[in-house]
Amino acid sequence: MDIRKGPYGQFAILKLDEGMVVSEYAVEMIRNDITGCALPVYLNDTSFGRELAFDCTGMIKLSDTDSAVNIKRSRNAIAELFDAIADLSDKLLSPGNMIWDTDWLFLDKENNKLKLCINPAQTSEDKLKLSSLDDSATQSFLSHPFFGKVLTSQERDSLLYAIRDNDEELLRQAAENIRNYPVDIRSCPTGKIPKGMIATATVAVISLAFMSFGEIFLSFLFFIFSCFLLIPCILKTKHGRSGRDEESSYDKTRILFESEKNRTGTITCLMLSYNDNGQQYTKAIYTTRATLGSDCFLSDITIDTPDISPLHLEIIRNKDGFGIIDRSDDNSSYLDNIRLEPGKPYEIRDGQTVICGRTEIRISLGLR
Repeated sequence: MDIRKGPYGQFAILKLDEGMVVSEYAVEMIRNDITGCALPVYLNDTSFGRELAFDCTGMIKLSDTDSAVNIKRSRNAIAELFDAIADLSDKLLSPGNMIWDTDWLFLDKENNKLKLCINPAQTSEDKLKLSSLDDSATQSFLSHPFFGKVLTSQERDSLLYAIRDNDEELLRQAAENIRNYPVDIRSCPTGKIPKGMIATATVAVISLAFMSFGEIFLSFLFFIFSCFLLIPCILKTKHGRSGRDEESSYDKTRILFESEKNRTGTITCLMLSYNDNGQQYTKAIYTTRATLGSDCFLSDITIDTPDISPLHLEIIRNKDGFGIIDRSDDNSSYLDNIRLEPGKPYEIRDGQTVICGRTEIRISLGLR
């Protein structure tokens, strides 16, 4: 990529192939930000041929961003990006014309906006769908460390599955879940001590110092104060446990994505759809084992309701497909209204329903 800076701003340059026909409609839609996800584009005729100039003024290449990103703003920016991508075909623009490469993805300095580059080339009507995106390119795109820092593996899997399955509504729902998910999804980075813990330790040392001087009352006051400081740290750590694996999940995600060289008709993932406190969720499972329950320390998928055990259901994968094992405390797991025997694996098929406590979970299998 060639980045040019001049008096009118900063532009990312893409050389056009000879004979490529540019759609004036697409140029106007992109330039006027009707897409909501693309950098403005301009068509230039030069002595070296035709080129596209994408206006990236005030933006930073994703590969050049600082490692310390604002999680909340970045999650909102990702949600808006994929929301806009889901709407491209409705605007008669091909998702397949996006330059689906993180080297061509830009983030503003405040982490509020993610913008990519769309080639305004004329395209056939059958390309106006999400599945026109190259699957391996999508896997590589979502495996970028930026997404690993900001999204959970389940969220990235949901985006991947929606695009692969050409499901625009599912992609919008995945984006909405990212937007509404709690911001503090991970614990503190490895090797760094939380500021709250430092303050707690400082107050505790002061309490011990007063005790050594015989000031029992002051020592007691500082001890109580240190306890109040410690409680938010404990709650924050517990709340962030569900995303703790994200700190080192980049390589794991690459393995999960790149290992999927499956033939047509092969099961690639298990989709669980359920309602939790009025919010509809869809989770994609690509791994050989996953767990479901009410405790985020014990379960990969958390449904925080009293009738679900801390570790309620184990989901396993083998060469023939997926299966489930009841791990609940009160044996309250059902498959199509048949109570499961604790510890016994049951094969599950597309369209079946699993009931955990009072929560109904619809099963669907992702096929290629």
